[in-house]
Amino acid sequence: IQQFSDVSAMVAPIPLGTVGRIAQEAGCTRDQVLYVIRSRGVQPIAAAAHMHVYSEVQVAFILAELAAIRADREGGGE
Repeated sequence: IQQFSDVSAMVAPIPLGTVGRIAQEAGCTRDQVLYVIRSRGVQPIAAAAHMHVYSEVQVAFILAELAAIRADREGGGE
């Protein structure tokens, strides 16, 4: 059995998103992110206390929805 002294060298980190991180990346408020999450029925992959964690695919979806909303509001959706 091979032993590893550095576990982080064995596993690549998986980028996960929280509401705060998604809001920061999108340049919007946490409330706007929560609106998209709730209105689109996005379920977190993990939750602990008040923190919900979303996968990389879910984060991409949420960011795309926020961009579409922003484009609609700025007249780009016509």
